[in-house]
Amino acid sequence: MSKRLRNTLKEAAHAENGRLPVFSVDNVVEATGGMDSGTFSVNLKPYQMVGVNFLMLLQQNAIPGAILADEMGLGKTAQAIAFIATSRYHPDTGALAENGVRWPRVVSKPNPVLVVSPASLLENWKRELGMWAPNMRVGVFHGESRADVRQTEEYHRERTGECCYDVIIVCYSLFERDSIESQDNRSWLQRMEFSHLILDEAHLLKNRDAQRTIRLTRTARKAHYRLLLTGTPLQNNLRELEALIEFVLPGLLKHGELGEGLEEDDQSERRVKKVRRILEPFVLRRLKETVAKQLAPKVQVKDVIAMSGRQAEAYKLAVDRIRREALEGKARSANGIGLAQSRLKAIFVHLRKVANHPLLVRNEYTDEDLIEIADICHKKRVFGPDARLERVKEHVSGLSDFGLHQLCGDYMLDGALKDKMLDPEIGLQSAKVQRLQELLVELKAKGSRPLIFSQWKIMLDILEWVLHHMGWKYARLDGDTAVDNRQELVDRFNAKDSYLDTFILSTRAGGQGLNLTGADTVILHDCDFNPQIDRQAEDRCHRLGQTKTVTVYRLVTEGSVDEKIVAIAEQKLNLGSTILAEGDQAKPDAKDETRAMQAIIEELVASGD
Repeated sequence: MSKRLRNTLKEAAHAENGRLPVFSVDNVVEATGGMDSGTFSVNLKPYQMVGVNFLMLLQQNAIPGAILADEMGLGKTAQAIAFIATSRYHPDTGALAENGVRWPRVVSKPNPVLVVSPASLLENWKRELGMWAPNMRVGVFHGESRADVRQTEEYHRERTGECCYDVIIVCYSLFERDSIESQDNRSWLQRMEFSHLILDEAHLLKNRDAQRTIRLTRTARKAHYRLLLTGTPLQNNLRELEALIEFVLPGLLKHGELGEGLEEDDQSERRVKKVRRILEPFVLRRLKETVAKQLAPKVQVKDVIAMSGRQAEAYKLAVDRIRREALEGKARSANGIGLAQSRLKAIFVHLRKVANHPLLVRNEYTDEDLIEIADICHKKRVFGPDARLERVKEHVSGLSDFGLHQLCGDYMLDGALKDKMLDPEIGLQSAKVQRLQELLVELKAKGSRPLIFSQWKIMLDILEWVLHHMGWKYARLDGDTAVDNRQELVDRFNAKDSYLDTFILSTRAGGQGLNLTGADTVILHDCDFNPQIDRQAEDRCHRLGQTKTVTVYRLVTEGSVDEKIVAIAEQKLNLGSTILAEGDQAKPDAKDETRAMQAIIEELVASGD
């Protein structure tokens, strides 16, 4: 089978004028209804047709699933839609088309396709299906529309015995929540049968023990074919890749067969070859540099910035306090660095916050300020009529400077703590924000617009506060942005006459699947241990349709834990390169975040400077 796949892909890559026995663009246009409706205005690229033929061949050989792992921005959604439309289309069942292609044999009306995607991409899937396959009937089973979709489907099936939808789109959150309503909706889906199950951003299934994965596995049993779409199939270690393979082809691998990492030893080359051999028949991955040479180049800039003033002082105070704590507890600590395991993460996160912005911790507000703020909030019943003063004090004492600033501006206080709110100029007392201010001016002068990403919602709050103070026009998208509003924000930013200077997004909610080619610059305010998370963010604008060179600025605070995180992320990238690409690559690193944090703190304590 593997040899046949390779030969077919080779033929598809070099097919001219559709004469070889592979599916052509014309076949796909016919199957999707694009020709009749006149809306099929953009043809698939040659490498995308290779992807369609790859998936068709697996299905025709009764292989129950595949992973389409093309690099982000290469149009996996379009390939998936072309595949399901072509595989369900049968103008003359089992007959050969003009160019020698045999259409799939379909005995009866096919069951619907189930598409599962993150909330941010629901509207995009609906839009893409409307463009690429306008003859398909689509139901979005999410939010308030669930009841309508379910009622329409049940009414139609009762009278015709068939599903009224060709595609049903749902969100991953349906398989995460434990409410009675969610359980009922999952049960309804599990009573149906599907021709195909498509999971977009499928790396979200990397933990096979998560409830999301377990519940989706139950639904997957009712699907004849499973297709996983992910530009980052391997993010941290081989266990995650093994979980995806188990979902697509249950029983192919023994538990733990791939191991965890690829430590460099005399067996490492053999293990790499073994993993590649296992993946080759049903995982297709292409890189932009090899198949989309027309794509605009991407330039990476690691911008290392020195702290100064209050930020440098706050970071030094934090480090000195950690060292004192380590020295006092060294004799009784089990891990040898004088710090309890439970404290390591809290300490590490504190250092990350200071390195990003001093307002993420508390330095500006005094203990006396906290007492006054808690007392007034209690009297004004900001936290409800039943909140006791002790609980209010406890909550207030755990807030950062910016959290306290936000609380002092709460509308329920009627301005009672207005004098306690911070001056917006304090928002500029961060090395990264100062550099961001410079970058925005430079980019505006040359007609560029950036996407600004941060992992933390409160950091986005600070950035929004600063941007407003500086007079920049911006849009914002994070996990709290209503799903129905997300595509509208994207369209507003991408519009040719857009008035927006920049778009600030959370790395998790805004870094998946969105098409933001209206920007030509990405600014990563803070970096993730998992480099694939940042790469997904980068590729929101570095994708098909982008005509300008894309520049990615990675802001890194000098002499801080920031530098260590970036170094670990760069090492992790090597693991994915070793397994999923050809040629010799640097050795990978598979440390998890907890071990990495401990190593960084241990080095910090030991350095003494």
